[in-house]
Amino acid sequence: FTGSERALDVTYGTIAGDLVDEDVLGAALDYERLGVTRNYFKLHSACALSHAAIDAVNEMDLASVADIRHVLVETVSNNMKLDRQPRPNDLSGRFSLQYAVATAILLRRTDPEAFHFRQEVAQFAQRVEIVVAPDLEAKWTDSSPARVTIDWSTQSDSNTVDNPRGHHSRPIGERGLHEKFTHLVGSTEESDPCWPRLTGLRAVPDGALLSAVRHLCAACALPPPPERTPAAPARRRPR
Repeated sequence: FTGSERALDVTYGTIAGDLVDEDVLGAALDYERLGVTRNYFKLHSACALSHAAIDAVNEMDLASVADIRHVLVETVSNNMKLDRQPRPNDLSGRFSLQYAVATAILLRRTDPEAFHFRQEVAQFAQRVEIVVAPDLEAKWTDSSPARVTIDWSTQSDSNTVDNPRGHHSRPIGERGLHEKFTHLVGSTEESDPCWPRLTGLRAVPDGALLSAVRHLCAACALPPPPERTPAAPARRRPR
């Protein structure tokens, strides 16, 4: 595999978008506006464009889901990329706004295991409608909001979230990050020795030092990164 000849054009012309401020590439580093301070930590095992809608569902009181007739998700046009019903596999469900919302409603959780494809969730996703709302569109790009309205046979309820938890405007704090790290690692027995090393990286004088990574691996009983060795030259077959 040698890669596509159009990879750079697509990456920098479509995915990364247009260059807005060329001067900033050569300007002095502004520590008050570091991009890392406007980061986002994902708390749901689905595409980030679905997270505001998922949080809107999670904040609602869903005493019963059996009588839900219709779910309306209003959002911004950027999130309409996920306006699709899923194919029957785990990855497709993560990139379907209908399926992500259906998962949050039926399972009341959105961890990796929750997004194993389930036919009953896919069937419920057929009740989910996605539209663009002008009042929410006006908040883009400062926010990526979603409003979820759930209709039961006798009542309806609605909730709006401007940005999901984990967004820099709604930080989850060190405790939340520790819980996410522990969940990803698998257990407190494995994560607790590693966490002080990760949060202590500020004490490392040069983050590029490979020894810092090796010390972290040693503390966590993980194999260190392999040494990079030059590839052997290919041998030609005699003709």
